[in-house]
Amino acid sequence: MLLTTRTLQFFAIAYLILSQSLASADALHYTNIIIGDRAAGMGGSYSAISDDPTGLYYNPAGTVYAVGSNLSGSMNALHFSQTHYKKALGDQTWVRTSIALLPNFFGVTQPFGGGTLGFSYAIPDSTIENQQQKFSIKSLLDNNNPTDFIINFNNQDVVYNIGPSYAFKFSDRLSAGITLYGIVHQQRTIFNQEFQAATGYHWVNSYRNYEEYGIRPILGLMWSPLDKISIGATFSQPRIFYAKDALQLSCARNNSAIYPDTATCANGKIIISNSADNIRNIKPWNTEISVAYFQSTSLLMTATASAYENFSANTPLVNIASGIEYYFLGNYALRSGLFTNFSNSPDTTAGRLGQSDHVNLYGFTFSLSNFTRSSSLTGGFSFSTGEGHAQVVADSLVIQDVSMYVLSLYLSASYSY
Repeated sequence: MLLTTRTLQFFAIAYLILSQSLASADALHYTNIIIGDRAAGMGGSYSAISDDPTGLYYNPAGTVYAVGSNLSGSMNALHFSQTHYKKALGDQTWVRTSIALLPNFFGVTQPFGGGTLGFSYAIPDSTIENQQQKFSIKSLLDNNNPTDFIINFNNQDVVYNIGPSYAFKFSDRLSAGITLYGIVHQQRTIFNQEFQAATGYHWVNSYRNYEEYGIRPILGLMWSPLDKISIGATFSQPRIFYAKDALQLSCARNNSAIYPDTATCANGKIIISNSADNIRNIKPWNTEISVAYFQSTSLLMTATASAYENFSANTPLVNIASGIEYYFLGNYALRSGLFTNFSNSPDTTAGRLGQSDHVNLYGFTFSLSNFTRSSSLTGGFSFSTGEGHAQVVADSLVIQDVSMYVLSLYLSASYSY
Protein backbone atom coordinates (compact mmCIF):
# COMPACT_ATOMS: atom_id res chain seq x y z
CA MET A 1 0.00 0.00 0.00
CA LEU A 2 1.43 3.35 -1.01
CA LEU A 3 1.86 6.18 1.44
CA THR A 4 -0.94 8.66 1.83
CA THR A 5 -0.85 12.12 0.27
CA ARG A 6 -0.45 13.63 3.71
CA THR A 7 2.60 11.44 4.28
CA LEU A 8 4.16 12.55 1.00
CA GLN A 9 3.63 16.16 1.99
CA PHE A 10 5.20 15.46 5.35
CA PHE A 11 8.28 13.88 3.83
CA ALA A 12 8.66 16.74 1.40
CA ILE A 13 8.84 18.99 4.47
CA ALA A 14 11.25 16.70 6.30
CA TYR A 15 13.51 16.35 3.28
CA LEU A 16 13.88 20.10 2.98
CA ILE A 17 14.10 20.97 6.65
CA LEU A 18 17.85 21.54 6.78
CA SER A 19 18.20 23.28 3.44
CA GLN A 20 18.42 26.68 5.14
CA SER A 21 19.31 25.89 8.71
CA LEU A 22 22.74 24.32 8.15
CA ALA A 23 24.28 27.61 7.15
CA SER A 24 27.42 29.11 8.68
CA ALA A 25 28.50 29.18 12.32
CA ASP A 26 26.04 31.94 13.19
CA ALA A 27 25.91 34.52 10.42
CA LEU A 28 22.66 35.89 11.87
CA HIS A 29 24.36 37.39 14.95
CA TYR A 30 27.49 39.51 15.31
CA THR A 31 28.48 38.79 18.95
CA ASN A 32 28.75 35.03 19.05
CA ILE A 33 31.85 34.56 21.25
CA ILE A 34 33.01 37.44 23.46
CA ILE A 35 36.78 37.71 23.10
CA GLY A 36 39.21 38.23 25.99
CA ASP A 37 39.04 37.59 29.74
CA ARG A 38 38.56 41.14 31.03
CA ALA A 39 36.30 42.13 28.15
CA ALA A 40 34.20 38.97 28.45
CA GLY A 41 33.60 39.68 32.12
CA MET A 42 32.19 43.12 31.22
CA GLY A 43 29.85 41.98 28.45
CA GLY A 44 32.27 42.88 25.66
CA SER A 45 32.13 46.58 26.52
CA TYR A 46 35.85 47.21 26.19
CA SER A 47 36.67 49.62 23.36
CA ALA A 48 37.15 52.56 25.78
CA ILE A 49 39.67 50.56 27.87
CA SER A 50 41.67 48.15 25.68
CA ASP A 51 44.90 48.57 27.68
CA ASP A 52 46.04 44.94 27.34
CA PRO A 53 46.53 42.50 24.42
CA THR A 54 42.76 42.04 24.07
CA GLY A 55 42.70 45.65 22.91
CA LEU A 56 44.29 44.50 19.65
CA TYR A 57 40.86 43.01 18.87
CA TYR A 58 38.60 45.67 20.42
CA ASN A 59 40.50 48.93 19.93
CA PRO A 60 44.22 48.87 19.09
CA ALA A 61 44.55 52.53 20.11
CA GLY A 62 44.21 51.53 23.77
CA THR A 63 47.27 49.28 23.78
CA VAL A 64 49.65 52.28 24.06
CA TYR A 65 48.43 52.66 27.65
CA ALA A 66 49.32 49.09 28.61
CA VAL A 67 51.46 48.64 31.73
CA GLY A 68 54.74 46.81 31.20
CA SER A 69 57.13 46.49 28.31
CA ASN A 70 55.50 43.31 27.01
CA LEU A 71 52.21 41.61 27.74
CA SER A 72 50.75 38.35 26.53
CA GLY A 73 47.38 36.80 27.13
CA SER A 74 45.59 33.60 26.26
CA MET A 75 42.02 32.43 26.70
CA ASN A 76 40.40 28.99 26.45
CA ALA A 77 36.64 28.69 26.25
CA LEU A 78 34.01 25.98 26.25
CA HIS A 79 31.28 27.31 24.00
CA PHE A 80 27.81 25.71 24.09
CA SER A 81 24.72 26.69 22.12
CA GLN A 82 21.34 25.06 21.66
CA THR A 83 18.42 26.01 19.42
CA HIS A 84 14.91 24.57 19.73
CA TYR A 85 12.61 24.67 16.69
CA LYS A 86 9.17 23.93 18.08
CA LYS A 87 6.79 21.80 15.99
CA ALA A 88 9.30 21.58 13.17
CA LEU A 89 8.24 18.01 12.30
CA GLY A 90 4.58 17.60 13.06
CA ASP A 91 4.23 18.28 16.79
CA GLN A 92 7.87 17.43 17.51
CA THR A 93 10.71 19.80 18.36
CA TRP A 94 13.93 19.79 16.38
CA VAL A 95 16.96 20.54 18.58
CA ARG A 96 20.37 21.67 17.34
CA THR A 97 23.28 21.53 19.79
CA SER A 98 26.85 22.77 19.40
CA ILE A 99 29.73 22.21 21.85
CA ALA A 100 33.20 23.57 21.07
CA LEU A 101 36.32 23.73 23.24
CA LEU A 102 38.80 26.16 21.74
CA PRO A 103 41.68 28.52 22.49
CA ASN A 104 39.84 31.54 21.17
CA PHE A 105 42.36 34.34 21.83
CA PHE A 106 46.07 34.99 22.08
CA GLY A 107 47.79 38.36 21.93
CA VAL A 108 51.14 39.97 22.59
CA THR A 109 52.18 43.64 22.66
CA GLN A 110 55.62 45.26 22.65
CA PRO A 111 56.73 48.91 22.70
CA PHE A 112 58.25 49.72 19.32
CA GLY A 113 59.25 52.88 17.49
CA GLY A 114 57.52 55.27 19.87
CA GLY A 115 54.29 53.26 19.79
CA THR A 116 53.09 49.74 20.51
CA LEU A 117 53.41 46.80 18.14
CA GLY A 118 51.13 43.81 18.61
CA PHE A 119 50.10 40.49 17.17
CA SER A 120 46.98 38.47 17.98
CA TYR A 121 44.58 35.82 16.83
CA ALA A 122 40.93 35.49 17.76
CA ILE A 123 38.12 33.04 17.04
CA PRO A 124 34.91 35.12 17.17
CA ASP A 125 32.64 32.34 15.92
CA SER A 126 32.75 28.54 16.11
CA THR A 127 30.21 25.74 15.74
CA ILE A 128 30.73 22.00 16.20
CA GLU A 129 27.54 19.98 15.81
CA ASN A 130 27.45 16.19 15.85
CA GLN A 131 23.90 14.91 16.14
CA GLN A 132 21.75 11.87 15.63
CA GLN A 133 18.00 12.40 15.83
CA LYS A 134 15.03 10.20 15.04
CA PHE A 135 11.49 11.46 14.61
CA SER A 136 8.52 9.12 14.72
CA ILE A 137 5.64 10.20 12.48
CA LYS A 138 3.16 7.44 13.17
CA SER A 139 0.60 10.04 14.12
CA LEU A 140 0.46 11.15 10.49
CA LEU A 141 -0.27 7.68 9.12
CA ASP A 142 -2.64 4.82 9.73
CA ASN A 143 -1.47 2.06 12.08
CA ASN A 144 -0.38 -0.18 9.20
CA ASN A 145 2.28 2.25 7.98
CA PRO A 146 4.73 3.14 10.77
CA THR A 147 7.36 5.58 9.53
CA ASP A 148 10.48 7.26 10.86
CA PHE A 149 12.54 10.25 9.77
CA ILE A 150 16.25 9.95 10.73
CA ILE A 151 18.73 12.83 10.78
CA ASN A 152 22.47 12.34 11.21
CA PHE A 153 24.84 15.21 10.61
CA ASN A 154 28.20 16.68 11.51
CA ASN A 155 28.78 20.39 11.06
CA GLN A 156 32.12 22.08 11.84
CA ASP A 157 32.36 25.78 11.17
CA VAL A 158 34.99 28.21 12.46
CA VAL A 159 36.13 31.77 11.73
CA TYR A 160 39.74 32.81 12.43
CA ASN A 161 41.09 36.38 12.72
CA ILE A 162 44.90 36.66 12.82
CA GLY A 163 47.25 39.55 12.19
CA PRO A 164 49.45 42.46 13.36
CA SER A 165 48.59 45.77 15.03
CA TYR A 166 50.29 49.10 15.65
CA ALA A 167 49.25 52.01 17.88
CA PHE A 168 50.78 55.41 18.69
CA LYS A 169 50.03 58.50 20.78
CA PHE A 170 49.24 61.94 19.45
CA SER A 171 49.34 63.14 23.06
CA ASP A 172 48.78 61.82 26.56
CA ARG A 173 45.02 62.07 25.95
CA LEU A 174 44.70 60.98 22.32
CA SER A 175 45.91 57.87 20.50
CA ALA A 176 45.20 55.88 17.34
CA GLY A 177 45.85 52.36 16.19
CA ILE A 178 45.14 49.87 13.44
CA THR A 179 44.81 46.10 13.34
CA LEU A 180 44.93 44.20 10.05
CA TYR A 181 43.40 40.79 10.52
CA GLY A 182 43.48 38.07 7.93
CA ILE A 183 40.18 36.16 7.86
CA VAL A 184 39.92 32.41 7.35
CA HIS A 185 36.43 30.89 7.40
CA GLN A 186 36.08 27.13 6.97
CA GLN A 187 32.97 24.96 7.07
CA ARG A 188 32.64 21.19 6.63
CA THR A 189 29.17 19.63 6.75
CA ILE A 190 28.21 15.97 6.33
CA PHE A 191 24.47 15.40 6.41
CA ASN A 192 22.49 12.16 6.17
CA GLN A 193 18.73 11.90 6.27
CA GLU A 194 16.55 8.87 5.68
CA PHE A 195 12.82 8.34 5.50
CA GLN A 196 11.79 4.77 6.38
CA ALA A 197 8.30 3.44 5.74
CA ALA A 198 6.67 0.06 5.34
CA THR A 199 6.57 0.55 1.58
CA GLY A 200 10.15 1.75 1.07
CA TYR A 201 12.86 4.21 1.97
CA HIS A 202 14.48 7.38 0.68
CA TRP A 203 18.09 8.25 1.67
CA VAL A 204 20.05 11.43 0.99
CA ASN A 205 23.68 12.20 1.79
CA SER A 206 25.35 15.55 1.23
CA TYR A 207 28.88 16.81 1.81
CA ARG A 208 29.60 20.52 1.76
CA ASN A 209 33.00 22.20 1.88
CA TYR A 210 32.93 25.99 2.14
CA GLU A 211 35.90 28.28 2.65
CA GLU A 212 36.61 31.96 2.31
CA TYR A 213 39.62 34.23 2.79
CA GLY A 214 39.87 37.97 3.28
CA ILE A 215 40.98 40.79 5.55
CA ARG A 216 39.41 42.75 8.37
CA PRO A 217 41.06 46.13 9.09
CA ILE A 218 40.15 47.74 12.43
CA LEU A 219 40.84 51.46 12.88
CA GLY A 220 40.73 52.63 16.49
CA LEU A 221 40.81 55.96 18.34
CA MET A 222 41.10 56.62 22.08
CA TRP A 223 40.44 60.00 23.73
CA SER A 224 40.47 61.00 27.41
CA PRO A 225 38.76 64.39 27.69
CA LEU A 226 38.83 64.18 31.51
CA ASP A 227 41.03 62.32 33.97
CA LYS A 228 38.30 59.80 34.87
CA ILE A 229 36.69 59.40 31.44
CA SER A 230 37.91 57.74 28.26
CA ILE A 231 36.12 57.42 24.95
CA GLY A 232 36.94 54.77 22.37
CA ALA A 233 35.81 54.49 18.76
CA THR A 234 36.47 51.78 16.17
CA PHE A 235 35.57 51.32 12.52
CA SER A 236 35.86 48.05 10.62
CA GLN A 237 34.54 46.04 7.69
CA PRO A 238 35.65 42.60 6.47
CA ARG A 239 36.59 42.22 2.82
CA ILE A 240 36.44 38.73 1.28
CA PHE A 241 38.79 38.18 -1.64
CA TYR A 242 38.27 34.49 -2.34
CA ALA A 243 35.52 31.99 -1.59
CA LYS A 244 34.82 28.45 -2.71
CA ASP A 245 31.71 26.33 -2.22
CA ALA A 246 31.70 22.62 -3.15
CA LEU A 247 28.66 20.39 -2.73
CA GLN A 248 28.36 16.65 -3.32
CA LEU A 249 24.88 15.17 -3.17
CA SER A 250 23.93 11.50 -3.53
CA CYS A 251 20.71 9.66 -2.81
CA ALA A 252 18.98 6.32 -3.11
CA ARG A 253 15.44 4.95 -2.80
CA ASN A 254 13.47 1.83 -3.55
CA ASN A 255 10.07 3.38 -4.16
CA SER A 256 9.64 6.49 -6.30
CA ALA A 257 6.26 7.15 -4.72
CA ILE A 258 7.94 7.96 -1.41
CA TYR A 259 9.51 11.10 -2.80
CA PRO A 260 8.83 11.67 -6.50
CA ASP A 261 11.95 13.69 -7.33
CA THR A 262 13.30 11.95 -10.42
CA ALA A 263 15.57 14.86 -11.38
CA THR A 264 17.81 14.56 -8.31
CA CYS A 265 17.54 10.97 -7.25
CA ALA A 266 17.38 8.89 -10.39
CA ASN A 267 19.87 6.01 -10.09
CA GLY A 268 21.65 7.59 -7.13
CA LYS A 269 22.72 10.65 -9.08
CA ILE A 270 25.69 12.65 -7.72
CA ILE A 271 25.79 16.42 -8.08
CA ILE A 272 29.04 18.36 -7.62
CA SER A 273 29.17 22.13 -7.81
CA ASN A 274 32.07 24.50 -7.35
CA SER A 275 31.76 28.27 -7.27
CA ALA A 276 34.39 30.89 -6.51
CA ASP A 277 31.72 33.61 -6.67
CA ASN A 278 29.52 32.28 -3.88
CA ILE A 279 30.56 34.80 -1.22
CA ARG A 280 28.43 34.94 1.91
CA ASN A 281 28.70 36.01 5.54
CA ILE A 282 30.38 39.32 4.67
CA LYS A 283 29.72 41.66 7.56
CA PRO A 284 28.74 45.28 6.94
CA TRP A 285 30.48 48.36 8.25
CA ASN A 286 30.71 48.29 12.03
CA THR A 287 31.03 51.51 14.00
CA GLU A 288 31.53 51.18 17.75
CA ILE A 289 31.51 53.93 20.38
CA SER A 290 32.41 53.16 23.98
CA VAL A 291 32.71 55.25 27.17
CA ALA A 292 34.53 54.24 30.37
CA TYR A 293 34.27 55.98 33.74
CA PHE A 294 37.10 55.35 36.21
CA GLN A 295 35.24 56.26 39.38
CA SER A 296 38.20 55.29 41.58
CA THR A 297 41.19 52.96 41.60
CA SER A 298 38.77 50.21 42.66
CA LEU A 299 35.71 50.85 40.49
CA LEU A 300 35.30 51.09 36.71
CA MET A 301 32.09 51.33 34.67
CA THR A 302 31.75 51.18 30.90
CA ALA A 303 29.08 51.25 28.18
CA THR A 304 29.24 50.54 24.45
CA ALA A 305 27.02 50.95 21.38
CA SER A 306 27.93 48.96 18.27
CA ALA A 307 26.13 49.84 15.02
CA TYR A 308 25.98 47.75 11.84
CA GLU A 309 24.79 49.19 8.55
CA ASN A 310 22.16 47.77 6.23
CA PHE A 311 23.99 45.37 3.94
CA SER A 312 22.68 42.90 1.37
CA ALA A 313 20.03 40.77 3.14
CA ASN A 314 21.12 41.97 6.59
CA THR A 315 19.11 44.64 8.37
CA PRO A 316 20.78 47.51 10.27
CA LEU A 317 20.98 47.14 14.04
CA VAL A 318 22.62 48.49 17.18
CA ASN A 319 23.89 46.20 19.93
CA ILE A 320 24.58 47.63 23.37
CA ALA A 321 26.75 46.39 26.23
CA SER A 322 27.66 47.62 29.68
CA GLY A 323 30.06 46.39 32.33
CA ILE A 324 31.46 47.01 35.78
CA GLU A 325 34.80 46.09 37.34
CA TYR A 326 35.53 46.15 41.06
CA TYR A 327 38.90 45.47 42.73
CA PHE A 328 38.95 44.17 46.31
CA LEU A 329 41.34 42.61 48.82
CA GLY A 330 44.24 44.07 46.90
CA ASN A 331 44.63 41.34 44.31
CA TYR A 332 41.12 40.29 43.23
CA ALA A 333 38.71 41.73 40.68
CA LEU A 334 35.02 41.02 40.09
CA ARG A 335 33.50 41.86 36.72
CA SER A 336 29.95 41.68 35.46
CA GLY A 337 28.13 42.86 32.36
CA LEU A 338 24.98 42.91 30.25
CA PHE A 339 24.79 42.79 26.47
CA THR A 340 22.45 42.38 23.51
CA ASN A 341 23.05 40.22 20.45
CA PHE A 342 20.26 41.10 18.05
CA SER A 343 19.53 39.16 14.87
CA ASN A 344 20.52 40.84 11.62
CA SER A 345 17.79 39.04 9.65
CA PRO A 346 14.45 40.71 8.85
CA ASP A 347 11.49 40.02 11.10
CA THR A 348 9.72 36.78 10.19
CA THR A 349 6.37 37.60 8.59
CA ALA A 350 3.45 35.47 7.43
CA GLY A 351 2.94 34.73 3.75
CA ARG A 352 6.62 34.60 2.72
CA LEU A 353 8.97 31.72 1.87
CA GLY A 354 12.61 31.04 2.68
CA GLN A 355 12.95 33.30 5.71
CA SER A 356 15.95 33.08 8.04
CA ASP A 357 15.81 32.56 11.78
CA HIS A 358 15.12 35.73 13.75
CA VAL A 359 16.04 35.48 17.44
CA ASN A 360 17.18 38.46 19.52
CA LEU A 361 19.50 37.43 22.34
CA TYR A 362 20.04 39.10 25.72
CA GLY A 363 23.08 38.17 27.81
CA PHE A 364 24.78 38.34 31.20
CA THR A 365 28.47 37.89 32.04
CA PHE A 366 30.53 37.37 35.19
CA SER A 367 34.20 36.74 35.98
CA LEU A 368 36.68 36.65 38.88
CA SER A 369 40.41 37.42 38.54
CA ASN A 370 43.36 36.93 40.84
CA PHE A 371 46.46 39.08 40.31
CA THR A 372 50.12 38.82 41.20
CA ARG A 373 52.78 41.39 40.37
CA SER A 374 53.26 40.11 36.82
CA SER A 375 50.41 37.71 36.05
CA SER A 376 46.68 37.12 36.39
CA LEU A 377 44.32 34.16 36.28
CA THR A 378 40.66 34.63 35.33
CA GLY A 379 37.63 32.36 35.25
CA GLY A 380 34.15 33.34 34.14
CA PHE A 381 31.11 32.75 31.97
CA SER A 382 28.68 34.46 29.64
CA PHE A 383 25.09 33.37 29.08
CA SER A 384 22.52 34.64 26.62
CA THR A 385 19.05 33.55 25.60
CA GLY A 386 16.15 34.68 23.46
CA GLU A 387 13.01 33.65 21.62
CA GLY A 388 11.88 34.33 18.09
CA HIS A 389 10.65 32.71 14.90
CA ALA A 390 12.06 30.65 12.04
CA GLN A 391 11.01 29.03 8.80
CA VAL A 392 13.13 25.90 8.58
CA VAL A 393 11.20 24.39 5.67
CA ALA A 394 12.31 25.89 2.38
CA ASP A 395 9.05 25.54 0.45
CA SER A 396 6.54 25.99 3.25
CA LEU A 397 4.78 29.04 4.67
CA VAL A 398 4.75 27.46 8.13
CA ILE A 399 6.60 29.51 10.79
CA GLN A 400 8.10 27.86 13.86
CA ASP A 401 8.63 29.31 17.34
CA VAL A 402 12.32 29.22 18.27
CA SER A 403 14.20 29.45 21.57
CA MET A 404 17.98 29.75 21.78
CA TYR A 405 20.52 29.36 24.60
CA VAL A 406 24.24 30.21 24.47
CA LEU A 407 26.75 29.55 27.28
CA SER A 408 30.52 30.12 27.32
CA LEU A 409 32.79 29.04 30.18
CA TYR A 410 36.35 30.30 30.03
CA LEU A 411 39.71 30.25 31.80
CA SER A 412 42.41 32.74 30.93
CA ALA A 413 45.97 33.57 31.96
CA SER A 414 48.07 36.65 31.20
CA TYR A 415 51.63 37.66 31.93
CA SER A 416 53.53 40.93 31.81
CA TYR A 417 57.24 41.58 32.14
